[in-house]
Amino acid sequence: MYIASWAHIGITVNTKAQYVTIPDANFVTWLQTNVPSAMTGNQMDTTNSVVTSLDSVNVNNQNIADITGIQYFDSLKYFNCDAIVQ
Repeated sequence: MYIASWAHIGITVNTKAQYVTIPDANFVTWLQTNVPSAMTGNQMDTTNSVVTSLDSVNVNNQNIADITGIQYFDSLKYFNCDAIVQ
């Protein structure tokens, strides 16, 4: 006699947030206004769905000197950064 036994194994994958520090206060302000769900103070969650799916960013005339963090916007196709302060 052969008895077959099946077990259902559920696998849950939890994606942990990955945070990066945004050093430019003006860029932090822009991000907090435009991507608030991804921001905790000056920390940006790089796994946030808005960060990974946003395809257009306009930081024109925002007095931003450092755009560290923009590299995490994986779907970015349009980036307007006229008048970035140096």
